[in-house]
Amino acid sequence: MQYLYIILNITIDENYINNYDIIVTQKQKLVLSNLHSKLRVYGEKNMKEWLDNIIKEQYTFVTCLKKDDKNLINVLENKELHKKVIYKEYEGDCEVYKKLINIKSRNLPIVYEAIEIEENNVKKSLIIEEYIDGISIDQILETGLYTSSGVKKVVRELCNALSILHRNGIVHRDIKPENIMVTDNGEVKLIDFNIARIDKNYSDDNNVNDGDKDTRILGTIGFAAPEQFGITKTDAKTDIYAVGILINVMLTGEHPSKKLCTGRWRKVVQKCTQINPNNRYKDVLEIIKY
Repeated sequence: MQYLYIILNITIDENYINNYDIIVTQKQKLVLSNLHSKLRVYGEKNMKEWLDNIIKEQYTFVTCLKKDDKNLINVLENKELHKKVIYKEYEGDCEVYKKLINIKSRNLPIVYEAIEIEENNVKKSLIIEEYIDGISIDQILETGLYTSSGVKKVVRELCNALSILHRNGIVHRDIKPENIMVTDNGEVKLIDFNIARIDKNYSDDNNVNDGDKDTRILGTIGFAAPEQFGITKTDAKTDIYAVGILINVMLTGEHPSKKLCTGRWRKVVQKCTQINPNNRYKDVLEIIKY
């Protein structure tokens, strides 16, 4: 059974409170109500208005992290519990975020709510997720390069996160320094699933037809694998390619095509970044077994 927790506006299961140390008073328990009943009452058309009202009543605006024609990312704080959350809006579906609601990992943010609406014939997603208090790998690299041991710690936790995603059929497709956070207590968190996709028809066959190719070119130049440019469809090996690029950038500050790292990571980077996906590691966990 899933419930809508009005105080935090999160979707939780019956074991969520105990598992994630959310303190719920008797008074707060009274506001638990069935999520699907709420959806029937409000309907898709009114969900945005309803969510806006909940935010206005129960949250304080902290800061805006991003705002453009297609994206909005705000930091909000619950007035009663003083708990920060991320609220985001973006064009596109939230199929991946809906799946992430039921996936819990120390290396992934908790997704509290994911709602899809349509405005002016455009599909739009509304997401509420855990606020990660920390610093990005990108910000860390502004102060200097990583040591080999530092890379190993980050990559180990990143690969654990990706392994969980891949087992659930999710391909991130945007692994880069800006999307990897290191918390104040040293945990590594992979964030931003706006362009992630669910790989429903995974195949090792590299001879795919046009129908098997990704329909849109997505990803970050330099970190995006060749198949993200419409050559073949993306899968778990697409993320493995980006991890290889990331390792090299953390060690050298450069793309491997400009400066390839030395030492024991060199072969790992070369294996990860093979042009043919079938020549890369088969599983992301193989990266940390070297």
